[in-house]
Amino acid sequence: MILRGVIENIFGGALSFRGFAKISDLAKLSKIEDTYQRPVDVERSKAILEFLKNSEFRFFSEVTLCLNFNDGNAITKILSGTKGLVEEDIDLTVINKDFKDYKISDKFDSPLLRRIALEFKTTDKKYLSRIDGSHRLSAIDILLASAKEEDKQILNGTVLDYYVPFNILLQQKNDESLRLETAYFHLINSKSERLTSEQNLKSILEGNLFSDAQLIELLGKNALQTKQLYSYVKDYQFLSINSLIDKSLKTFCLQCSNLLVDEKANTIQKSIQQIDAIYADEPKLSANKNVNLLLAFIYIKVKEKPEVFKKFRTWILTNQLFDIPEVNTQTIIDVFIKMHEKRSYNVFVAMPYWSHAEVTEYNKLFDEVCKEVTKKADTTVELTPIMRFSGKSQRIDKRLIDKIIECDIFIADITGCNPNVVFEVGFAEGQNKHMILLKAETDPSVPPFDMDKLQYIPYNRDTYYNSIKGIAVRNILSLLKSEFNIL
Repeated sequence: MILRGVIENIFGGALSFRGFAKISDLAKLSKIEDTYQRPVDVERSKAILEFLKNSEFRFFSEVTLCLNFNDGNAITKILSGTKGLVEEDIDLTVINKDFKDYKISDKFDSPLLRRIALEFKTTDKKYLSRIDGSHRLSAIDILLASAKEEDKQILNGTVLDYYVPFNILLQQKNDESLRLETAYFHLINSKSERLTSEQNLKSILEGNLFSDAQLIELLGKNALQTKQLYSYVKDYQFLSINSLIDKSLKTFCLQCSNLLVDEKANTIQKSIQQIDAIYADEPKLSANKNVNLLLAFIYIKVKEKPEVFKKFRTWILTNQLFDIPEVNTQTIIDVFIKMHEKRSYNVFVAMPYWSHAEVTEYNKLFDEVCKEVTKKADTTVELTPIMRFSGKSQRIDKRLIDKIIECDIFIADITGCNPNVVFEVGFAEGQNKHMILLKAETDPSVPPFDMDKLQYIPYNRDTYYNSIKGIAVRNILSLLKSEFNIL
């Protein structure tokens, strides 16, 4: 396998071999240097492979590699232009004729610059280490490893045969070489300053350089939505959020489009303006500098019903989430939806068995309680039927214990301090259940030791139905808000 290019001393000492070669040849000849390279992100390499296969704009800068010679005289042979083996299985050819016809005024000042060819005799040996371009070459590794031999033949002339620029640093292998190689890797990755998203988007979204199809290829399927949204909002005078998005408006529009896939640009625009007005009315929101929170507001405004958005706004303000300096947009959305998704909350009621009729009355009473709470809280609250079981016969204590474990809210009438009810209260407390304890205000019984430390709510025994109903509705609603964030 032969690599051809030119050599030159660069930056006052490093010997550089630059040229062009098939990307598949560079991949076959090189390996990742684990000493300083980060692990390959396979998904990123796959994305690069798709880019190389399909993009109209396929291009990237040169791949930087390193060749360390074991032969102590190899560098001297290359510098002196000595043809032949410079290493046991690396053959050097120096081609002087390339520059002989240049006019004197066009000749290079450097006495070293010359064209050379390095032939690597063994095709299954990794001669080169990868300094920069590891993911690009790993994309080809993936293709070579996964493609069958007949597929590789089909790929010849396409991805595998693309010529790409390379820069190979030539050096003697010694105690110093790995240190230099590591330093080069660090300098390449730490000294360069990447363009911000806003700088990258400037020429793409402003002007008409690209067709719709080309925009979609560059920015993704939401590209047209992004460009249209930017045209809507770029000249809008925002009331409050201007300081958040003014310096990154194009990026903000792209983030909105990626978050709200398939939504119309004018729908997103209206929601942004509405959220801007809300921020202006809430000093704590307008003072917040987290654009991710703003994006979450916009998402919920577009995607959810007005009553859900109202809950979201209250949830953010009540829990002071605006004080969290950095939080991911999707995390805010997911946590809110998870906490407020429609689900059933189960209520278990423990009471003494006074009579079948009174148990029936309590079932009717707490069924009404659950229905009223369901209506007021806009969620589902269900009663575990009191002392009413169906199906095969089981031990009563096991059935009760299972139902207490399953419940979300435990209510007990401890009037008379019935031993069974006392046991159920103790078990529920051990399970850390949210409890509401009731006791007739005229009841003279004294709860047993330790249980007397539990707070209970007295009810009027003469009007127990309405008294208990009012107490239960108020306290279940309070628990749903404080413990389950149901607003």
